[in-house]
Amino acid sequence: MTLLRTAVLAGAALATGLMAGLFFAYSCSVMPGLAATDDRSFVGTMQWINRRILNGWFLAAFLGAVLLLVLAVALHLTVGELVRRGHGAAGEGEPGRA
Repeated sequence: MTLLRTAVLAGAALATGLMAGLFFAYSCSVMPGLAATDDRSFVGTMQWINRRILNGWFLAAFLGAVLLLVLAVALHLTVGELVRRGHGAAGEGEPGRA
């Protein structure tokens, strides 16, 4: 269970980091360039970018980040709740003993 929790949390962190990097790079490079254009060019370019970014890699990172974060929270809360109620973590023996 610990390996699963760690893997899910690492995947969530990776996917979230990828999305944060994409948004940061976009805001630092694409938006300043588009700000220098006229309104018609800006809208046309944004629509083109929005159509092109919808690919498997983007959707996997975008949706994967959300799904993995929810799963990581559920896995960690479930284990934490069991420990808090005195059931101990897997393989620790009786509750209250080290």
